[in-house]
Amino acid sequence: MKRLATIILVILLSTSVVYGYSATDNTIQYINNIREHVKVTELKADNNLSKAAENHSVYLNTYEKNSKNITGKHTQDSDKVLFAGIYPWDRVGYFNYDINSNPYTNELIYLSDDSPANTVTKMIDNPYYRIELLNPNYQDIGYYKEGDKFVVELGGEKAKTTEVTYPFNHQERIPYQWIDEDNNVYGYPITYSIYAPMKIDKIEIIKIELVNKENSKIIENEIRNPDNDEILTNSIIILPNEPFDANTEYEVSVNIRVTYSSGSIANKNKTWSFETGGKTSTLNYINKRDKITRQEFAENIVSEADLVLSRNYEVTFKDVPNESIYTPYIYTLKELGIMQGYDTETFGYDDNLTREQAFAIIMRLYNYLNEIDFYDTVINKEPDFVDMDEVSPWAINAIRAAYNLNIVYGTTDNELIPNEDLTFEDAERITNRVINK
Repeated sequence: MKRLATIILVILLSTSVVYGYSATDNTIQYINNIREHVKVTELKADNNLSKAAENHSVYLNTYEKNSKNITGKHTQDSDKVLFAGIYPWDRVGYFNYDINSNPYTNELIYLSDDSPANTVTKMIDNPYYRIELLNPNYQDIGYYKEGDKFVVELGGEKAKTTEVTYPFNHQERIPYQWIDEDNNVYGYPITYSIYAPMKIDKIEIIKIELVNKENSKIIENEIRNPDNDEILTNSIIILPNEPFDANTEYEVSVNIRVTYSSGSIANKNKTWSFETGGKTSTLNYINKRDKITRQEFAENIVSEADLVLSRNYEVTFKDVPNESIYTPYIYTLKELGIMQGYDTETFGYDDNLTREQAFAIIMRLYNYLNEIDFYDTVINKEPDFVDMDEVSPWAINAIRAAYNLNIVYGTTDNELIPNEDLTFEDAERITNRVINK
């Protein structure tokens, strides 16, 4: 019977697609972009960890399908067909992950109807998941999502002492609020973690201060630490009592005393700052050199222009997932006539945005904000880009108007490169130029 169960398990796992095998996977790259900024070794996709994650995700979706309280369900029953080990470390070993060389393993479970990439974004927002995803003791990752059961397996070996703050110093576009699983509303959570070879026995809070740098107001907050939160062992969480102001810089000062299991004591003093985004901002980290997708550009416009987000929209695009965090932004711009799809049923979700597309969209934003038609813009000079012949006919008038309003710009070689993909940096630049007109 055990042999039959093993055969069934292998068949089930071999007939589905496992997320997380690609080293260029957007989900893993998102985490690694953040880990790079906080000076933590990148995570590498591991097939064996992905198989273990798939097993437990399928297990939960089979035996806990209707359960909404699964975050702590890390064990499996040996009498189940999908059984691969009682505990997470048993399962990663079952799927041939080398736990002798990589003795540190962890399993994260998150209930989500969203894509893996968007789910990881939410996990970074949650301070408890964030502390593990940014842990330098883990160098390998695998994940899988069956139904709404998202499982992440982490593994690695002990790293040197590392201090990690998040948001990291000078980080921008931080969401202004966070809503926990009980619907309590806070300002965006701030974490300070100390990952060390020695066990931490105690973290004594001497002084923690959070200040709005624009008006010098001290922000009231709740401090969670190992003394008052049994989940925490090496971290403190600063939870602002109220949402932050949008587009505002904040400064954090932390003064703590850390006692290690060896008896040694270390005083830690750290000060850093970050800046919130617009009130609708969902992106808590971007690499400005990355190419921006069409849905990300939609979020950028709504956030930066502080547009009212539509909640009662008509769903028309077949390629836009209803559960995506970007869906309301896409339909908000569609309703306002600022951004359309390729046709009535195709938005171009996950497609990179080209420069000419961006300029056409941004000029429709200009129309909306100024209640005028850019076609009425006086054309005092024609664009002199050397590659204007490559511009699509539908984008020419928008680019002519944008050029005369000093919104459009080219390269040092006087090229517009209309069909090149736009970066996050360029997206912010042209959006701000329109907003500030």
